[in-house]
Amino acid sequence: MTDIIERLNTALAGRYDIQGELGAGGMATVYLAEDLKHERQVAVKVLHPELAAALGSERFLREIKVTARLNHPHILPLLDSGEADGFVYYVMPYVEGESLRHRLNHEKQLPVHDALKIAREIAAALSYAHSSDVVHRDIKPENILLAAGTAVVADFGIATAVSAAGGQRLTETGLAVGTPAYMSPEQGAGSGELDGRSDLYSLGCVLYEMLGGQPPFTGATVESVVRQHLAAKPPPVTQLRDTVSAEVVGVLDRLLAKAPADRFRSATQAAEALTPDAATPAPRVPRRTVPHRAAMYVAVALAAAAVGIWFLSGTLRPNRAGQGPTLAVLPFENLGPASEEYFADGITDEITARLAGIAGLSIIARQSAVQYKKSPKTPQQIGSELGVDYLLEATVSWQRSEDGTSRVRVRPQLIKTTDATHVWADIYDENLTEVFEVQTNIAEEVSEALGVALLAPDRQTLDVIPTDDLQAYDFYLQGNEYIKRTISEEHLQVAESMYGQAFELDAKFALAAAQLSKVHSWMYWYYYDRTEERLTKAREAVDKALAIAPDLPEVHLALGELYYRGPLDYDRALEEFSIAARQRPDDSQVLQDIALVQRRQGKWQQAAETLARVSQLEPRNASNALQAGITYLFLDDYQEAERHFGRAMAFAPDQIRPYVWLARVHLSWRGDTARAREFIQEADRVDPRVLDPQAWWHWALFRILDGPSERTMERLAQLNVSRGQQTPVDSAFYYLSTAGLYDLRDQVELAQAHYDSVRLVLEPRVAQQPNEARFHSDLGIAYAGLGRNREAAEQGELAVRLLPISQEAILGPDQVMKLAQIYVMVGEYDAATERLEYLLSIPWWISHHWLRLDPLWEPLRDHPRFQALLEQFDSGER
Repeated sequence: MTDIIERLNTALAGRYDIQGELGAGGMATVYLAEDLKHERQVAVKVLHPELAAALGSERFLREIKVTARLNHPHILPLLDSGEADGFVYYVMPYVEGESLRHRLNHEKQLPVHDALKIAREIAAALSYAHSSDVVHRDIKPENILLAAGTAVVADFGIATAVSAAGGQRLTETGLAVGTPAYMSPEQGAGSGELDGRSDLYSLGCVLYEMLGGQPPFTGATVESVVRQHLAAKPPPVTQLRDTVSAEVVGVLDRLLAKAPADRFRSATQAAEALTPDAATPAPRVPRRTVPHRAAMYVAVALAAAAVGIWFLSGTLRPNRAGQGPTLAVLPFENLGPASEEYFADGITDEITARLAGIAGLSIIARQSAVQYKKSPKTPQQIGSELGVDYLLEATVSWQRSEDGTSRVRVRPQLIKTTDATHVWADIYDENLTEVFEVQTNIAEEVSEALGVALLAPDRQTLDVIPTDDLQAYDFYLQGNEYIKRTISEEHLQVAESMYGQAFELDAKFALAAAQLSKVHSWMYWYYYDRTEERLTKAREAVDKALAIAPDLPEVHLALGELYYRGPLDYDRALEEFSIAARQRPDDSQVLQDIALVQRRQGKWQQAAETLARVSQLEPRNASNALQAGITYLFLDDYQEAERHFGRAMAFAPDQIRPYVWLARVHLSWRGDTARAREFIQEADRVDPRVLDPQAWWHWALFRILDGPSERTMERLAQLNVSRGQQTPVDSAFYYLSTAGLYDLRDQVELAQAHYDSVRLVLEPRVAQQPNEARFHSDLGIAYAGLGRNREAAEQGELAVRLLPISQEAILGPDQVMKLAQIYVMVGEYDAATERLEYLLSIPWWISHHWLRLDPLWEPLRDHPRFQALLEQFDSGER
């Protein structure tokens, strides 16, 4: 370094005195220098030798002169440029302060007003430069200087000069102009013709990072990041920062649009949109403030005590006598930036899976272990709660080099839970290409430390390498990260893109193909794309996986998901899940999938027994506890339902679903509206929106507890905004629920207007998908509201025929209840009561207390048969 500075001082003698290095970037090394003529400090930037050789100094210096003409308060000016002793350099003022990168490094997320102000000033600089036909091409936090509270853009026009000077020679060297994390899709695709809208996309990436704490896309390689810019949607910034307003989200969406034509027309227009007012959330939908977390947990503790938290005592400790050592793999700690969290999580999952395949070890599945991520609890506390003998924890970090190579450093340690002693520890520092070998070695060392001998099948499991393509593996891990989150259309679309790119890179990557098939099945099941084309894609992906690895459990799980979510062929779904279970008898997720299918088949008691087995394997699995509670609610075993929902609430106090299901229990069990309201209030404190993706199931709660009040209308509006009418089912549900509320208010004209909206949404859907029972039943309710009685009954009856209870024990009864509703609306009270009698005779959630409270059945109150039905239950007869 001293030699280079001495050479520079010799070459620039009489003009600049180089005092030291400030830093290095992708194109140049920056030195602090004294401008001897003007007696001021400046930053001298010297192009990297290989870049200078590729460009040719004469053309680069000619191209950079364009930048010297820029004069704007938010643009760092070019003072000088030249060549000396083989060094190609340019000079800019030295700005005291920090770069935006430095500020992000220590603050992660900026206040929204600060982020908008910085983005607005960058946009102003871009607007001025674009008017002079200068495109920056490398907008990133490192090039944004913060001086005296003002943002100044550095290196304006340098990237353009590099591109113009380098031409084909630059491409041949493999040197890229631009930074992958902030590169526009057209820039990533190698387009030579870029205009100012490319800079706007980069500005969007910078704004996203200022708000969310990480760039929109990250990955193990440059190629993986560029591919995401080309094809994937970034995670909504509100997932990283829920205080970002809808207006700011809208600005980000336009800046980050894939097609330049969909972005702002100019930087001026973008600057106008980045007003301070955009930082304030719009007051359209009232929203209560979530309390401080400590206060929230006090409320949670009170609620848990109310349902009897005694169940957390020794009854949940699994009995694994004779099954060898018990082990929980805690979420590995990511030592890198937050954007690499998915990689550490992926390593955790892979090692958990490898250990689970070793006979003689009992492994707690990730659903129970994940709650201890960054937990302050001691090993003794965690061991007691999970009922395990040992904990495996580790730290994970990537070490990346400028030459594109990467190393992975994993530091695992095995801890005995009785006394917190370290049984084994090691450090693995390998090239990223050896990541699978690291996973295998850790599993081997753990089994050896625990005295568990590896059998031949164990060795075969450990030696499996899912793919030889690390970039494909990176896409696969990112896909896994998205499907772990709350199921939404956007998450599934990103996961689909990630798995698709993984399989495109490695056509033998069976795991990626299996996961891709699952995503297609879920897109169909959740009504995001309820088409045969989507099911065909699911089938094609799983067929490819079967051809590659017919014995892989994940492939059979994917095929089971297809049968489950698509044609509702539960017998075949159960066959596939059972194949996976034979290979993984202690895999709690496989067993839970089997239980869910058993419920759909009407095998309620078997499902309860299967879920009890899952509780043994995963004593603190909130999802399993919730499913067990639902199963017992449908079996009318309200005491057990309450106990399991209480477990779910204790394990996951920041999730709203256990509270809402507990409210349902108390309405169905005793008709206790006061107790139900207490749980809804607790849910409101956890999440003021209350309604979750299962809102269709829970909507009747608010019809009972609040009637057609303004609060109920407000909740419905919140649901409509939060779900965004993502599918025809969402919009039909909103219109139908709103119409029903107006009916209860006797506002006939408003009710009929909304029923007609349901008709307009669903009639085309019924024509396109005539076998979709739900579309027919909802359309039947709309026809009834419009006075088209005969057509209403026909639609409702057809829905029951299309989805009989013998085929579907959960969705089938729902069609019967909607038919009963239609009969009430058209005045056929005997027929309505007959259907309700039947629903009370089978496993389902409805009860006589519910029927008495729900205003939906108000017209039946004076009907003799309905009165007799309620009296029969009041007297204890069944």
